[in-house]
Amino acid sequence: MNKKIQKISLTLICSSALLAGCGNLQNAKTESSSNTSTNNATITTGRVNSNVYQALMENGKYQTSAARGMSASRLNSNYNLANFQKGLLNVSQDSFSVNNYYYREGQLITAETLKKWLGRKSSENPEGLNPQISSQTEEQEKANPIIFQQVEEADFINKDTQKLEGITLGIALNKVYYTTESATTIDEATMIEKGKEAANQLLEKVRDLKGAESIPITIALFEQAPEDDIAGGHYFAQATSKNGATKVSKWADINESYVSLPVINNDSNLATKDGLNSKFNSFKNDIQGFFPNLSGVTGVAYYKDNELNKLTVTIQTKYYSKTEITSFTQYVGKKAESTFTEKTDLEIQISSQEGPQAYLSKSSDAQSISAHIFN
Repeated sequence: MNKKIQKISLTLICSSALLAGCGNLQNAKTESSSNTSTNNATITTGRVNSNVYQALMENGKYQTSAARGMSASRLNSNYNLANFQKGLLNVSQDSFSVNNYYYREGQLITAETLKKWLGRKSSENPEGLNPQISSQTEEQEKANPIIFQQVEEADFINKDTQKLEGITLGIALNKVYYTTESATTIDEATMIEKGKEAANQLLEKVRDLKGAESIPITIALFEQAPEDDIAGGHYFAQATSKNGATKVSKWADINESYVSLPVINNDSNLATKDGLNSKFNSFKNDIQGFFPNLSGVTGVAYYKDNELNKLTVTIQTKYYSKTEITSFTQYVGKKAESTFTEKTDLEIQISSQEGPQAYLSKSSDAQSISAHIFN
């Protein structure tokens, strides 16, 4: 059902846009280069944010990944999936500028091929990149956990040449491996070592694919968080292969992390050290004290290079009347403005069991919060 939107202040700022913000296809852009004729003009989604990629359209349609559906079925939570996919495009910007390249979902690695690579090596599956086991027993599974969990391919098309001139491969690694009966924690050093080994094996295979023989390929390693972690996992290392090289040895650290709020068990992390957790608890207590019918208030803080980059707050309510929702949204907005004064992106999602009720947001350079209520 389409939902009407009641405007409270300024224009809605979209959440966590991967490609072209929240712009619809009415904002799509047609670009012609010196290498194309008017009849063969390049069609893209256009963009409403200069810091994100425009996606390339094929025959006027968005191209979905050739391995579509594999990510959702392989990663253990939607939180990991979201961080894995949006983080891949953030990493890609280091190698492929948003001003010089269009983005396209991966078209080289098919679902059938990827399934083989992600499987265990065996006589039936010699292409498998995960450790072989002698029998399908719990003991063998725990002794030889699957670390190489998932791959996401992102293609980058040069705006001038209209050719594929770069690829980024995200590799999700397990820190915890789940079987049907237990969970096995994997030593971090082992995860990193095996992850880099798998990355080079994967790179060699991708180099054999048509179109990927000699172009730059960036590889980024992602640590998947446990399935009950609402913050999700993060990328921690990247490397780039150029001139057709089938091995990478020089890895650069990626310093990013996601922190769940409120922090529990007296843990020490970036949010407790910079005071954000204390502010969040104050915000949570204030709105719960003023509006007691709340099911929960949680948050996720995203840090880049140890600096707060974005704060996302989720509020579950039991409000159903329009006046309650309107009053609550206004109160939350004012309280958030006075509490979270950091120059960071802020997003607040208010919903009930029946669906979204309101959305509030503020960009890092804005002075006030924008809010919308959904009817």
